[in-house]
Amino acid sequence: MKHYLKYLVLPIAVLTMAFFISCGDDEEEADVTPDVTPDVTPDVTPDVTPDVTPDVTPDVEPDTPVCEETDPAIIWFTADDTANQSYSDGQIFWKGSFSWDDETNYITYSGNWAGPYVPLYDDGPAPGGHEPTGQTAGDHIFSAFVYFMADPVNDTEFGYGAENEDYGWIWVGANGSFTVPACSAPTLEADGLVIPEWGDIDFKLEFEATEMATAMAPVYQDDSTLFVKGSFAAWQEFELAPVGTSDTAWEFVWSENATSHYGLLNEGDTVEFIFVIDTPTGTYEGHHEYKTTSQAYIEGVAAYSDYEHVGTSWTEEDIIIAGNGNTAIIIGEDPTE
Repeated sequence: MKHYLKYLVLPIAVLTMAFFISCGDDEEEADVTPDVTPDVTPDVTPDVTPDVTPDVTPDVEPDTPVCEETDPAIIWFTADDTANQSYSDGQIFWKGSFSWDDETNYITYSGNWAGPYVPLYDDGPAPGGHEPTGQTAGDHIFSAFVYFMADPVNDTEFGYGAENEDYGWIWVGANGSFTVPACSAPTLEADGLVIPEWGDIDFKLEFEATEMATAMAPVYQDDSTLFVKGSFAAWQEFELAPVGTSDTAWEFVWSENATSHYGLLNEGDTVEFIFVIDTPTGTYEGHHEYKTTSQAYIEGVAAYSDYEHVGTSWTEEDIIIAGNGNTAIIIGEDPTE
């Protein structure tokens, strides 16, 4: 039995030693590789994506280009009176949508034609006169020039015409105009006035109150006075004369009233006119034009000229309504032809 145990203990010892040797090797060669490989990649994407695009537009718009023009524009104007030679220095005025400074000779824009206006001269250019360079003294062509500082951004358009020292509008036709471009200093000649040559034909107007338009009848009273104004004398008023001892019949003969700046007419001239009833007292006291709000009346009105027999007899003229609503005649012509 002892012999048997001897041979049994030896194998157990060997196995025990081998076990301890094996355990010692495991501690020296420990496996440090993680048992589990991470299955999640770190999320580095921002939680919020910006939803506003930065505003890189400047808060202030670029500045408007600066006008570097420092000189003024020069504008000049003429009125030709060579045909009649009835005007003198300072009796014709260039009138328009401007105000004139007589000390600096500059104009500024004035949409309501406020004035003052520019007088015209026939005394030649500076230093002795008022006219632009190149004009001739004493030729009966009156002129003047002015300065205007152009607007730096916008063009400036002016309207204009002409009047005389009696404030009579002597411009012929539609108003003239000129434009000064923005930021510029041009020299401009505005279209001028040519005063029409006088003729030798006289005309006469008559008014009969008993035949006047019904709508105007209440205005006319026993103490009323009749006037007429028209294109023949720059729309100045002239008083009509009673015919004989009549209280209702009135007449106006142009040659008996013509003044120094207004002469007789030529065949083919158009004469516009409006009668005015002046009533000094009563319900209709005042100065009343013989017209509606837009058109003259022709009832009770007659017109004549001496174009067929100058200076000797009258020929009746047809009365028409002009485009602007005034009564008118065309000397020596049938307006229907």
